[in-house]
Amino acid sequence: MADPFLGFNTTKGALIRSMLFPKPIGFKFYRDSVRFIGVLAGIAGLGFCFSAVEFVHIGVSLSFCILRQQQLITSGSFRGTQLLSEH
Repeated sequence: MADPFLGFNTTKGALIRSMLFPKPIGFKFYRDSVRFIGVLAGIAGLGFCFSAVEFVHIGVSLSFCILRQQQLITSGSFRGTQLLSEH
């Protein structure tokens, strides 16, 4: 009687085995998502601070400055959610 597992000792058998029983990858979705959003928040914070300083230097009114900062935050979060929803 032939051994039924003999075919797994070949290259083709190793390929089939790797497809049937893949090795687990070290991807932690929640942890990586939180890190990604943290990086995006950091970039938005830097842009917020930079544009606030520039608005003060050119003499823009406080109400216009606050309005533009809110637009910066909402447009950035909208783009981020579009990127996350595409994948």
